[in-house]
Amino acid sequence: MREFPAAKTICLLSLCSFLALGAFGIRYASQTCDEGLLLVSGYSYFATGDFRINQDHPPLGKLLLALPVYLFERPAFSPDPAAWETARTRPVAGWVIAKEFLYGPAMDADRILGLGRLTALAAGFLTILLIGLWSYRLWGWNGAAASVALASFDPTLLAHSSLATLDALLAFFFFLTAFSLFEYERTGKKRFLLVACAGGAAILEIKFVGLALLLLLCALWGLS
Repeated sequence: MREFPAAKTICLLSLCSFLALGAFGIRYASQTCDEGLLLVSGYSYFATGDFRINQDHPPLGKLLLALPVYLFERPAFSPDPAAWETARTRPVAGWVIAKEFLYGPAMDADRILGLGRLTALAAGFLTILLIGLWSYRLWGWNGAAASVALASFDPTLLAHSSLATLDALLAFFFFLTAFSLFEYERTGKKRFLLVACAGGAAILEIKFVGLALLLLLCALWGLS
């Protein structure tokens, strides 16, 4: 297939557009109901080593979301003692702690949310890179340009890549695992199988529903 002259330019412009739209969403999107809880959960894991808040999901995704906050802001973590004491048995206590953490008198909620959302934006960006690389392997630069353009302007991917939630992270590790299995089948190199195993482990450590995604991948791999 003849390469379209502007294919590489389309890829670059699409990726830049995704980052620009994502940055706009990070700056102007209102907080969703679970962002504060996920962020304070991950931050509390870093600050205390205690995983009592929000046991609805495994810890890895929450740790990744809170990592920029812990590295660049590192606000004091001093939750209400009563809420902290009951956080393991009363999930509502986590929401109380999240509200205090984000909207306390010494806190800048917009900055904390923005830092947490950067992780999701990075995950979305890397997902599109994987989609483009996979398409390039299959169809060359023309396929990569079409795939990257479609993914960069996908409303769902854009929305979740602008929020401090777990969905963009789950999508990235799913594509990483699937692409690594594809490369292992194509090349036989064991390093791709190791990456696929690491990606699969990350999926299980982000959301419990990740088990269903892994079973789907195994079924597709078995049929290939």
